[in-house]
Amino acid sequence: MAAKVALVLGFALFLFLHHSAAQTVHVVGDSTGWRIPPTADFYAKWATGKTFTVGDSLVFNFTTDRDDVTRVPKASFDMCSDDNEIGDSIEIGPATMRLTTAGEHYFISSEDTHCQQGQKLAINVTAAPAAPITPTPPSTKAPPPTSGRAPVTHVVGDATGWRIPQGGNMFYVNWATGKEFVVGDSLLFNFSAGDDVVRVTKRSFDLCSDDDDIGEDIDVSPARFFFNAPGEYYFISSEDGHCQQGQKLAINVTAAASGPMPPPSNARPPPPKPAPVTHVVGDAVGWTVPQGGAAFYTNWAAGKTFAVGDSLVFNFRSEVHDVQRVTKRSFDICSDDDEIGDSIDSSPATMVLAAPGEHYYISTENQDCELGQKLAINVVASRSNVPATSIATSPSSGPASSPGGSGSGSPFSSANTVAAALSATLFGLVLNFF
Repeated sequence: MAAKVALVLGFALFLFLHHSAAQTVHVVGDSTGWRIPPTADFYAKWATGKTFTVGDSLVFNFTTDRDDVTRVPKASFDMCSDDNEIGDSIEIGPATMRLTTAGEHYFISSEDTHCQQGQKLAINVTAAPAAPITPTPPSTKAPPPTSGRAPVTHVVGDATGWRIPQGGNMFYVNWATGKEFVVGDSLLFNFSAGDDVVRVTKRSFDLCSDDDDIGEDIDVSPARFFFNAPGEYYFISSEDGHCQQGQKLAINVTAAASGPMPPPSNARPPPPKPAPVTHVVGDAVGWTVPQGGAAFYTNWAAGKTFAVGDSLVFNFRSEVHDVQRVTKRSFDICSDDDEIGDSIDSSPATMVLAAPGEHYYISTENQDCELGQKLAINVVASRSNVPATSIATSPSSGPASSPGGSGSGSPFSSANTVAAALSATLFGLVLNFF
């Protein structure tokens, strides 16, 4: 019997490790973004050497109303045509596309002659690895042992980007919480025309002034800053009253590790405080009238943990949809009579979850809500208070029928939660079998 239990536990552990493998967010074109490139083969060279795996995401950074991104078959890709597009084109930047299937994927800009000038991307997506993770011998091409980790590009604000945040001063504080910034890393600021980013001293940061700026302000997006030295870094927007409304970021950069990590001590350190999570509502589908009706957003929320301090990002077409928080009564009858706060009709809209309890959101445009554009979630006080296998349910519809869901809310997904639920389910089934 002990051998059977050990076998079950081992297999469940393998499944957990397999499904909790880190998923990668690829920022297309890096700092160049998604635009007419300097050379026709620019995006082909960008993709060369990269590994794209099912579960990864592509982030296309472009200027809204001036560009778009459309997935197409190979024939349309070769002809620079969107006649046979796969899904709808996305006209609001930044756009996130999740890679859900293996095979060749083709993307173009359908604006004017952008594709003919090289704004097109072809990649090959591989299936997730099917073997358990095992140690491998060091490769001759591996980085030197003195480098503890590869440089990381931090996309400031994630899908929200660099703008006046809905959460005020705390939005970018929450975004930076729990992240590690190391010499060699970089920050990527995505913002709209008419905005900028400037590095300043702490005094200017506190006063929201650019009198003591460090270097030139950058008013062309996307803007990248590299960390060349450890210490405190301060960034603001110098436009009008943007800084005073929360468009400011302070981080601490540490020196790169100079050698291998020391062995762990016998003392158990306190568990780290979970970092706030940004959930992109509906993932790549965004906030729209869903094809699956009201069940679509119920399934999207199932299996996710929403905690105080987290954020919801609603990506939608401005002037077509909006988002409004309402009471349960208004949610059930698709009414905005009992609204909580003002409706937001400019995309992307970010809502910071400031209190525990049930939260309800609808679109007030036309019959959007009646057709399924509504979301109900339960917010807990702290992520550490929720077991890994907990299943979030729609407060209005009862427990979800499946522990799944449509995936992570951001490049920063709930894969671990889903994997834990799968492992627990498999564990129970195998025990019943024995």
